[in-house]
Amino acid sequence: MPTRNACAAALFAAGVSLCAAFGASGSAFAQPAPSPAPSPKPAPAVSPSPAASAAPTPSPTPYKLITINGFADGAYTSIAGSDKARFITGTPSRVFDGSTGPFFDANGGKQLAPANDFAGALDLQDVNLQVTLNGPFISGKVEGSFGTDADVMASNGQTRSGSNLTQAYAQAVKGPWTLIAGKFETEAGAEVIESPSSSDFNFSRSYLFGYAIPFTHTGARLSYTLNPKVTFVFGANNGWDDWKFAGKKKTLEGAILLTPTPGYALTLDTYNGNDFALGGLAGTGITPVAPVYTNRMLYDGVLTVHPTSALTLVANYDNGTQLADGTGAFATAHWNGFAGYADYQFTPVYGLALRKETFGDPQGFRTSIAQRVQSSTATFNYSPGSNYLFRLEYRLDASNVGAYTYRGYTTGPGRPDQPSIAVETVVKFP
Repeated sequence: MPTRNACAAALFAAGVSLCAAFGASGSAFAQPAPSPAPSPKPAPAVSPSPAASAAPTPSPTPYKLITINGFADGAYTSIAGSDKARFITGTPSRVFDGSTGPFFDANGGKQLAPANDFAGALDLQDVNLQVTLNGPFISGKVEGSFGTDADVMASNGQTRSGSNLTQAYAQAVKGPWTLIAGKFETEAGAEVIESPSSSDFNFSRSYLFGYAIPFTHTGARLSYTLNPKVTFVFGANNGWDDWKFAGKKKTLEGAILLTPTPGYALTLDTYNGNDFALGGLAGTGITPVAPVYTNRMLYDGVLTVHPTSALTLVANYDNGTQLADGTGAFATAHWNGFAGYADYQFTPVYGLALRKETFGDPQGFRTSIAQRVQSSTATFNYSPGSNYLFRLEYRLDASNVGAYTYRGYTTGPGRPDQPSIAVETVVKFP
């Protein structure tokens, strides 16, 4: 039987082969790696206590060539007055915590999976496994997700069957330069895919995370650290959540990460390239047509401030545009939004996170309804140990039109708001 390290090495080797999915015509010049890039939420500078300064220096952590870790995330979400977290068009009104699908593959022009709903039922959202190669010059990561979240985050060209290869990339570091190639998470947004991350204060995800930005990219990314306070990012990839090359122009990435002091961080990034605008919906009664790709642009900014060691404030702004195709079949579409976060840790065990956001989709290109939505969220966090996290959350979504389902789908206007309450349990390992 092969050893665990041998299995992990084999998984990593399989992940490196993703570079082939990028396409021989794809650029090998790209944006910074997720791991070496400075954290968007640096801890504030805090003077050590006399007792801390007198404590003996801890023993260094033993070096491991291969590390394996992950987490399991389960939850229960109750939507008041409905068993579906959806807009009246059938599009999910929540991302990762209530509804999935229907899915449409923009590359192949086909519907991949039916809709599923988990409101009012226990939901195993994500069993996440990460295998990391910690080489001195060449390193990398393979991350797999299993559960209902996996189908949501799957890129076009990947199957949706309750499992997903979320990230798989090789990484090379030389001085201030870091290059990664394969499939990796986006630089955009304040929130990330992995629920127990320090970037995700709340259980539920924002509209900005679900509809304003991509989840992942397949391509290459290059970063240059000018000094500890400034890092530049460049990249080229197959577009928004595209696993394979679809015969369209590449999407270019660019970002600057600023950390002027340990208590402040600012990330500004942009994406520009051809992406899916419209196409036939196979299986819906509409005659399938070849996908139409036009230029898509995104401007994203995230500001993180630590006024005290217990308080973290975050502001996230997104502005996106999909240009018209020139024939009149698809008109230019815009979307934009702002989200503000406040996370206060009363003790290492108890904390409270608040989020307020607004998201505009005037053409209905992202949410399927021309609307402006808002959400107000309060999340109580309880972490009795480093490997356990429990959350209790109340959320109120609201739209300027009757957008939400009420006791099932409707043919006319739905209700203008959607209250919900949820509980989540996260167990990390090892």
